[in-house]
Amino acid sequence: MAYRNDDYSEDEWYHSHRDVHHKDVYSGARHVPRPEIRENYARRTSEYLGPEVHYTSGLHRTKSQGHSVTPNVTIYNTTRMENESNPNVRTTTDQKSREPSSDVRGRSRGMPGGWSLEDDVEELRLQLTRERLARSRSRGEYHHHHGHSPDRSLEDRLKLSMTEQRLREAEAKLEAERRSHSPDRGFEDRLKLSLAEQRLREAEAKLEAERREEEAERREEIAKRRYELKYIKDRQEREDEEERIKRHEEKLRMDWELKREREERARELKLREEADKKDRILADSRAKADAEQRKKKEERERILAEADREHREEEEKRKRLIEEQKAHFEKEARKREQEAKDREEEAKRIVAEAQAKREKQEREARAAEQAAVDAYNKRKAEEEAKAKAERERIVYEYERQKVLDAEKEKKQREELLLKIELEKKAQEKKDKEEYEAFMRKQEEKKAEEKAKREKEEKELEETMRKRLAQFGFQENQIQAMVHPEQQKKLEQQVGLTPHNPLRIAPQPTYAKIRREYLDVETLHYYDIPYEYDNDPNYIIVLREMSQKETDILFEHTRRLRSNHGDRLFIEADGRDRRGKKEYAF
Repeated sequence: MAYRNDDYSEDEWYHSHRDVHHKDVYSGARHVPRPEIRENYARRTSEYLGPEVHYTSGLHRTKSQGHSVTPNVTIYNTTRMENESNPNVRTTTDQKSREPSSDVRGRSRGMPGGWSLEDDVEELRLQLTRERLARSRSRGEYHHHHGHSPDRSLEDRLKLSMTEQRLREAEAKLEAERRSHSPDRGFEDRLKLSLAEQRLREAEAKLEAERREEEAERREEIAKRRYELKYIKDRQEREDEEERIKRHEEKLRMDWELKREREERARELKLREEADKKDRILADSRAKADAEQRKKKEERERILAEADREHREEEEKRKRLIEEQKAHFEKEARKREQEAKDREEEAKRIVAEAQAKREKQEREARAAEQAAVDAYNKRKAEEEAKAKAERERIVYEYERQKVLDAEKEKKQREELLLKIELEKKAQEKKDKEEYEAFMRKQEEKKAEEKAKREKEEKELEETMRKRLAQFGFQENQIQAMVHPEQQKKLEQQVGLTPHNPLRIAPQPTYAKIRREYLDVETLHYYDIPYEYDNDPNYIIVLREMSQKETDILFEHTRRLRSNHGDRLFIEADGRDRRGKKEYAF
């Protein structure tokens, strides 16, 4: 709205938007709805004097119009109803004690006269509540009427005691009715006893607090009256009043002590009776528990003895059967071990026959075949272990079935032995087939390896021939280096090797080697004469050398160039023909 009345700004229920710094902020009471601001259609100068005008409301007037502050309304949500006197309304009280609750879950047990007793209890409780409320209302007037007689408080306490006594009797009667219809009387008795003790303790504590409060009020009243006596002009009246107060105090004290002594005696007697009753209940419970425990112990010992005897019998049967099976399995194991040894010897013989000419290839082939044999033996051992475990499992199943059905023992044993025999034959057949397949694979593998070695040897020989030819070796020298077994035959032919030159022309033959394969430092190390060829990429070694010496020079050069020159050689004790030291790698 564009227009608002400024007179509302001073009211606690309304405000103007100019009084606040936020838009649409309403600071009235929470329970008062936001007022609808009317339009200013006309001029109304007498609206404050006539609240019934068309544009005003008689419900929401300001203070200036005589309207009082609207009280705050507080609504309390509670589960208890105000009308507790209705017998159809069952109020529940939260249990605050640590004792088990006497309320039974599920459907309540019906009993004759139960509802009437509960109604009586509710009426007594209501009456007790009303008396307490009346006493609490009368306390405020007690301090303003000095002539009030203290006997009214005594009567209230007597009525309260009688009401509580009737309440306890009604509750006891109700509990007796419930106990007579309960299947577990001993347990409910203990529960009800504990609940009654708890309620009694609470009531006694409450009464004690009320007594102390009343005593404090009486003392306060007496002190107040003593203070008022100071202002009494007549001394005789003051003395009489003091004497009367003393007599009244003495009487109250004697009554209080007498009542307290009686209550103490009654409480001690009740506590003694409750202790005796509790001791009897505990003694009965212990006796029953001891009898049940002895009975359970005897039954458990008898069951354990029978189970032990049956276990010993079954253990003897199982051991006897295991011994028989163990002897049979040991015989089969010895037979399999002998067969495995024979197969291993045969495999070793085959492996020994399949050795190659060169030592390195023979070692590799022997290692490969040994690994294959080990893998085969390992697989055989695993299969034998699995077979043994399977046989043991079958024996165990057989034993369990034998215990369950002793009449079929002979038939099951024959079936088991037949099954074991069939498994044995099948295993032997499988072993034989696997061994034959293994031998075929070995033969195929050997053939493949042989072809591969021949191919590699051929490629290696061609490579060596090419490299030696590049180094400047002659064909007969290359042939002697490639095939050492033909060296003797070539040595017998004059002029085919450096060791057997032609006698007619004793012209030495020197090797021309590329510098990438032979380093000058190697020639200096071995004190070998050399010279450079017309092609600077070649070196001519001015000494005839064998294949072994050439390999040593090549290895020395390779190690020098791979930064291992400080660990090249080991000095030998001997010397060569020329008196120089010999070295080894």
